[in-house]
Amino acid sequence: MADSIRQSIINAIDARLKTITIANSYETDLGRNVFEHRTTALGDSELPGINFRDVGCDVSEEDVAIGQHGYELIMEAEILVKEGSTTAVQIRKMIADVIKAIGVDPRWGNLAVRTSPVSDSLKFEQSEKIIAGALLTFPIIFRTNKFNPYA
Repeated sequence: MADSIRQSIINAIDARLKTITIANSYETDLGRNVFEHRTTALGDSELPGINFRDVGCDVSEEDVAIGQHGYELIMEAEILVKEGSTTAVQIRKMIADVIKAIGVDPRWGNLAVRTSPVSDSLKFEQSEKIIAGALLTFPIIFRTNKFNPYA
C-alpha cells in the first residue's frame, strides 16, 4: 500500500535534510547525520547531527475545500553539536542551513499547502559532557480527502 500523505511528507523532510552539505552550497555538513524520532543519545561520531520528529498533527480549518480535511503537522528538528569555542556561531549556521533547506520547496513536492515560518531556540546542556544545540519548530499545512489519509 502507498504511504499516507503525512508519511510522504516525513520522507520528503528526511531526504531534504540529508542534502545539507557544503558540497550542496550550505554552510555546514549537518545532513551527514540525520535521524527520525531517535530516542537514544547521539554518539560522538554522529555529532553534529539533526533529529527530527512530528510531534503533533492538529485539524486545521485553513485552506480546506469541500470534501477535504485540513491538518497542521507540527515538526521539530533538534540540532546537536559538541561544545567548543565557536559553538554558538556554528549552531546559528546550522539553523540557517535548515531554514534554507525547508525554503527549497516549502510545499514538499506538492504534498503540502505550505510550511509556516520556522521558530528556533538555542540550548546548552551539561551532563556527562557538554552538548549544545537548537530546537527548530515548523508547522506544515496539508490536506487530504475526507477520511482518506492517502489521497
